[in-house]
Amino acid sequence: MQKTLTFLPVVLAAASSLALVASASTQTNWEQRSTQATPAARTFHVLVHDPARGKTVMFGGHSLAVGNLGDTWEWDGTQWLERFPLHSPSPRHNAMACFDETRGAVIMFGGQSDAPYAPLGDTWEWDGVDWQLLASSGPSPRGQGQMAFDYANGWPVLFSGTDLFSAPLQDMWEFVNGTWRQRTPQLMPPPCTGAVFCADPRRREIVLQGGANNWAGGALGQCWIWNGSSWSLANSRGTYDNSFAAYDAIRRRIVAFGGGVQSVGADTWEWDGSVWTQRSPSQSPSSRGGSRPAFDTVSGRVLLFGGGSGNTYNNETWEYLNLSPARYENYGHGCPGTNLQSPQLDIVDGSLPWIGEEWSLEVRDVPAAPFNFVWGLVGTSRTTANGLPLPFDLGVIGMPGCPMLMNGEEATTLLTNVGGRAAWNIRFPFDLQLIGRSYYLQAVVLDPLANALGVTVSNGGDAYIGQK
Repeated sequence: MQKTLTFLPVVLAAASSLALVASASTQTNWEQRSTQATPAARTFHVLVHDPARGKTVMFGGHSLAVGNLGDTWEWDGTQWLERFPLHSPSPRHNAMACFDETRGAVIMFGGQSDAPYAPLGDTWEWDGVDWQLLASSGPSPRGQGQMAFDYANGWPVLFSGTDLFSAPLQDMWEFVNGTWRQRTPQLMPPPCTGAVFCADPRRREIVLQGGANNWAGGALGQCWIWNGSSWSLANSRGTYDNSFAAYDAIRRRIVAFGGGVQSVGADTWEWDGSVWTQRSPSQSPSSRGGSRPAFDTVSGRVLLFGGGSGNTYNNETWEYLNLSPARYENYGHGCPGTNLQSPQLDIVDGSLPWIGEEWSLEVRDVPAAPFNFVWGLVGTSRTTANGLPLPFDLGVIGMPGCPMLMNGEEATTLLTNVGGRAAWNIRFPFDLQLIGRSYYLQAVVLDPLANALGVTVSNGGDAYIGQK
């Protein structure tokens, strides 16, 4: 059973809060990075993050100077490093790729060769050391399609693309255990190229937005959601082509940049699971299409490389960052109860404390008695409490070895489930004066036989409030 604590510290009057909301500035921005080594300028390359190794992999693309490229680079969070594998795919642009969470490797399919831009139909895997040619059969040769990892099923999904005559293909394929198989859902989006096609791992969906069908009217404006079994229409941000996106795992939003209809732009959009919202960063990459983004787990930012407008390609490296990030970390330790385990306080599924949202925590390793009582404490200091320095040993009140880690100022009652876990949800108001504040948490657990007082405590939690 869970209860929600509405967090309402007395920090300002309601009128003041409304005034601050009205004058709120953007909380995100783009920042250009300078690097020692820089890949050549390019468009329509592959850019995929490998979270297992903490590297973002780039392959190929199109260069104005030499045509198609066949080089492999990796971004480690601060610098680019060119790799020289023993084997490598042929030079290409407009290939489709994603990180296969099941195989633990980057999977790349197809693309287009140099003029006359013949489509390719090979499948490659990058394991961090070398490229390996995989399946020889599967989707027909194509370029300009879309690929993303299907978290609902656990394999990569490929959608659409164009054939040798630039005709759009309306088909869908899955890469399962090293083999391609066609998927034929009853309803599918129209064939398209240059669309946002991005996985949302938290919601276990793939979002398709916009793109183009040059055989049927040009740029498209629909937004579609794939839930692992069927497609459905969703709220759209309008007509866009050659705008690409990455999932920001910290802010839990899809970030799309650039692209356009008649000409390319420099606008930034975010999908929060239900609607698209345009952001207004004070600094941004120039107008471009064909750039590629990927979320870098090392820096916690969306990485963007390359792209172009007309006959101008670039080799710029940009990062999209949150100016008011939320953070959480555990600290200290609790004390063991009758189950010989200390209660553990932690966040659930990467949840972070953002204003205007509900924050999910959990107290686990509680003695397994259904509906056992747990109290969640919130305070504003981890150094002193009522004049006492922290941490403070509670042995003086019958809790030997149990540390007081914060000054509990507000409490909520929680109840455990049969597995010895208690859900703790805290909803922060949309109050701009909360941004940048630190709050400290600790749980107190009823355990009558653990000590003289009959309670134990968890580790502490240090929360820093942010705004998305």
